[in-house]
Amino acid sequence: MAISDDNLGHNSPFSLPNSYGSVVLGGTFDRLHNGHFQFLKPAAVVARDRVVVGVYDGPMLAKKKYANLIEPIEQRMKHVEDYIKSVKPGIVVQVEPIVDPNALQSMMRIWRL
Repeated sequence: MAISDDNLGHNSPFSLPNSYGSVVLGGTFDRLHNGHFQFLKPAAVVARDRVVVGVYDGPMLAKKKYANLIEPIEQRMKHVEDYIKSVKPGIVVQVEPIVDPNALQSMMRIWRL
């Protein structure tokens, strides 16, 4: 999980709610389960303004076991957005497909994170 804010100089290993302007993370997010919730919920809690999520698709799934059984990208993206909004209503959630291994870094540059 990449975290962006002007106040990165704190020494605490734990982040307080609303500590960062934006939080960026990525994954396949197929059939959301407790492991996904443990990844997404803290992102929503520490984000003050928005959470940006890249959801892997296309060539990014080529080497995954049982890739043919992965839910459609639209469904996975909606489930991620709905879950984050259920954790923190009112937060801006940007969910984008990632088909290129360098896309998450590109997203961070585009959104100036």
